[in-house]
Amino acid sequence: MTFIFSIFILGFTSLISQVILLRELMISFYGNEFFLGLVLAAWLIWVSLGSFFLIRLFKKNYIKILLSCHILVALLLFLSIMIIRFSQTWTPTIGQIPNLLPSLIIGILIPAPLCLILGLQFTVTTKYLLVNKGYLIESLGFFLAGLIFSFLLVNFNVWPSIFVLALLNCLSILIITASKKYYLFKIVNLILIFVFILLAFPQFNQELERKTQSWRLSQQEIVEIVNSPHGETLISQSDNIFHFYQNRIWLGSSQKTLFQESLAHFPLLAHQNPKQILLIGFGFNGLIEEILKHHPDKITYLELNPWKIEKDKKVEIIRQDGPYFLRNTLDKFDLIIINLPDPSTALLNRYYTQEFFEQAKQKLNHAGILASYLSFSPNFQNQDLINMQNSIYQTLKKVFSEILILPEEETIIFLASDSKINKNLDQVLEQRKIKTKFLTPQYFNYVLSNPRIELLKQEFQKQIKINQNNHPIAYAYNFNYWINYFHPQLANTLRNVFKIQFWHLLILLFILSLFLLLKRFNHDKKLWLIMALTGFSLMSLEIILILAFQFSFGYLYYRLALLFALFMLGLALGAWLGLMIKSIKFNLVKIVQLVIILYVLILYYLLQTKLVFQEFFFVILIIIISGLVGLEFVLINSLYLKNKKEPHQRGYIYGADLIGSALGAILTALLLIPLFGISQTLIFIILLNLVIILPQK
Repeated sequence: MTFIFSIFILGFTSLISQVILLRELMISFYGNEFFLGLVLAAWLIWVSLGSFFLIRLFKKNYIKILLSCHILVALLLFLSIMIIRFSQTWTPTIGQIPNLLPSLIIGILIPAPLCLILGLQFTVTTKYLLVNKGYLIESLGFFLAGLIFSFLLVNFNVWPSIFVLALLNCLSILIITASKKYYLFKIVNLILIFVFILLAFPQFNQELERKTQSWRLSQQEIVEIVNSPHGETLISQSDNIFHFYQNRIWLGSSQKTLFQESLAHFPLLAHQNPKQILLIGFGFNGLIEEILKHHPDKITYLELNPWKIEKDKKVEIIRQDGPYFLRNTLDKFDLIIINLPDPSTALLNRYYTQEFFEQAKQKLNHAGILASYLSFSPNFQNQDLINMQNSIYQTLKKVFSEILILPEEETIIFLASDSKINKNLDQVLEQRKIKTKFLTPQYFNYVLSNPRIELLKQEFQKQIKINQNNHPIAYAYNFNYWINYFHPQLANTLRNVFKIQFWHLLILLFILSLFLLLKRFNHDKKLWLIMALTGFSLMSLEIILILAFQFSFGYLYYRLALLFALFMLGLALGAWLGLMIKSIKFNLVKIVQLVIILYVLILYYLLQTKLVFQEFFFVILIIIISGLVGLEFVLINSLYLKNKKEPHQRGYIYGADLIGSALGAILTALLLIPLFGISQTLIFIILLNLVIILPQK
């Protein structure tokens, strides 16, 4: 029971540590899912190195190694968060785009010590437990941790979660040393318990949160930090101006600028009689005040974050995700205004897709207008920025018959409608007797007759992929724009990578199939290869299902731990089923692999239908695929461990699983989905599984 509790706490610690570090790194370094894929891959590689190679450094005293692992885990997560936040003093100010390579180095190296220890701890514990049983218990720890984090700890800052994990690891040390004379470990453990209990009190951890967050803001005073289901929101103040951030991305300030007036008045003046307005995004920076100057009957304001907003009787604030609201509301609107940043994340990209524009169009009244904007750099138009603008323009054009392009100094405003859009904005401004601080009749004429409009139209005539949920190409272009900001050569290389066609992958698969037919692998290498393939498939499907969940519901930040927990529950159920099988043959491995292929085929069909699924549907899909992989792990591990006695051999298949998963995270998040979309990525997974499993005997 001592070691069962130890490996259970290992699983519990692993999941919460992973979620905390991934969220912290995303907040610190631009909140991008591409970045998350790389860091997740690095996490898996470090754990696999710890489980397979680090154990080779130790030949005895496994109890002391296990105790040392628990102590180090209790300390390393705390130190990792401190280092990540302090590293903000080396990177650009909060709200600016961080340099990709330093961000990656920090994201890859900081979790390394913790991951190595977690991997080592798994292999050491299986010295006293069967590997398959340990895998099952660890997965149950993962699952329980996901539930507790999703429904309780997510509502607090990171420190209560860290202190809970530290105290649980200290408890494990107490249990292991209860009947043994490890006095040094007992003394160190008691000191740690005292320190972490002290820090767990709100007056200490809240001050710790404010102090470490202030490292990110060198010249601003933190006013408020709130963890919401959709991320970390932060309000700071400098020179009597409030600044608003979400996951480190600067959303705007309380200072009124030309932008707020433009985004409000261009579409409102273009509409003959705007009475019902839907605002999606941010209204805290004076936008609502400008809209109210047109005396609408009602403004429906969708705002997910807990900003303190002055209420008006004409403004209804709804805490709901934009695409979800449009799918379910019965209301219709004269005007829909999207006030959100560029599609720099998969979450934001949903507001620039064909699916979203079609939903918005269905909720517009006759002659209704959709207004949105993108970043613009008239004096230096980067190719990636042009591609992003063009992709979204072509996506709008596919849905709406009339599109008006309004280029300003830093933004392009798009007005889209199925009716002719009025361009006599200066006359309407005068008729409605609206007073503005920045907009004038001369400025309207300047924007509408700007030569940049024709230049943009020429650029937008070039053929380019439209932006869809299943193929978020605008998000990929924005990512490359980020890279180009610091590393133009690397960005140019990636532009060439974007030219790769799907048939190129098919040729590579054909070459791989020939190699596997001609090459003879021994028994152990064959099992390692299949387990690595299974890990690759699971991680690829995990990313696809997480993205599909994000497309449907939007609150991935809140549900990330729960989704991970469901994957672990499936792994545990699959491992339990595998332990029930008495006679294991290699043909059973092939059967499970073929069932995985069938699952991917069904998933491909379901996603092609573009049906709207409920959360429970994702629960079922996640448990099924992770259950199959958990079963596969036990089968392959049982076949491999026959007649194996060395401790380091116990982590061989576990390491293969993690390495395959790491490759799946990198290739799927960074290449396959951006280049080919989700549908073709699923086809690739099917063909890869067929190529590798069919030649094996």
